[in-house]
Parts: sequence; structure tokens; C-alpha cells
Amino acid sequence: MKTTNLTKEEAIKKFQDAGEVLDDTILNPNEFKFLGFANKLYPSLENEEVLWRALVFESVEGFRFAFWDLGNTWVKFLCGGSEEELKEFAAKQN
Repeated sequence: MKTTNLTKEEAIKKFQDAGEVLDDTILNPNEFKFLGFANKLYPSLENEEVLWRALVFESVEGFRFAFWDLGNTWVKFLCGGSEEELKEFAAKQN
């Protein structure tokens, strides 16, 4: 799944349509870079329990995406992976 020349909204839709398996596409360093767990990447989110298993990836275009780590390479798309988007997501869950 290439994200080149897509808007952030189009890239998010592709992720949502792709399903829940963290496959070679997302793990391909030419397409995405794994930045880390949200609560480690953004210290202000350290105490947000709902984000403890949230993984943040950045596409080659600079779009950040957050996924829940469900184990065994299964993931669920959460939201955009910026600090603000993750704060909004956590606030909605509380």
C-alpha cells in the first residue's frame, strides 16, 4: 500500500480498509518509520492508560498514524499519530 501523493485523509482510509494485520507494508522502512509507543514518544501522554499499547508510525510524507498493538502483529487503527490527535482520542475514551 503506497501512500505517496495521498492526503492524510486518503492515507487513513487506506489503513482502515487494509484490515488489522501489521504487514510488510507498514513495516517497510521505505514507506514508514516506527517512532515508538505513544506514551514514550510524547511525555505528556505518559499517564494515559488508554494509549499504553498505541504504536506510532510516520509515513514518508510525514503523516503520523497511531495503532493499538493487539499482539501477534494484529493492530487496530486509532487515529492520527500527532500528540494533539492522540490527546483528543484519549479524552474521548475517558
